[in-house]
Amino acid sequence: MNKVKLLSWMVGILILLNVAVLFFIVGKPSEFPHQMHPPHGLQHPGPKRLIMEKLHFDRAQKQAYEKLIRAHRTKIDSLDRKIRFCKNELYSLLKDNATDTANQNKLMSKLGELQMQVEQTHFNHFTDIKKLCHADQIDDYNELTTELAGLFSHPPKPKHD
Repeated sequence: MNKVKLLSWMVGILILLNVAVLFFIVGKPSEFPHQMHPPHGLQHPGPKRLIMEKLHFDRAQKQAYEKLIRAHRTKIDSLDRKIRFCKNELYSLLKDNATDTANQNKLMSKLGELQMQVEQTHFNHFTDIKKLCHADQIDDYNELTTELAGLFSHPPKPKHD
């Protein structure tokens, strides 16, 4: 076997190994704790159930809370659609060689306004939840407020080199 054939075989084997490694990494859940999916039945209870449990809601409060969630979700979904649309417009500017900075700034300002509306909607939602609480639940609500940022934040994404 000459050197060219040997080199061709080695390159082919290395390509197959790289593909296999990529398949293994992408096709299987990561071993890092922030990316792992818990086994079925052990999943995080979700904010809705967690809030109802921490605040010890009775049946009437749970029903009222469900209505609040539906209204909140409708508003957030609408804002998310507007944010996606605005981001698509912003990044479509990258197609042009000459970047339109005035339009870019306008779209970035709009994204900032939309994000502010999202945060205001979340804040108002928790103000409404507080209104559902009875006097004996306010201490639990106040304790819950210290956990809100972590409850709804996403785990940090791994850094890419």
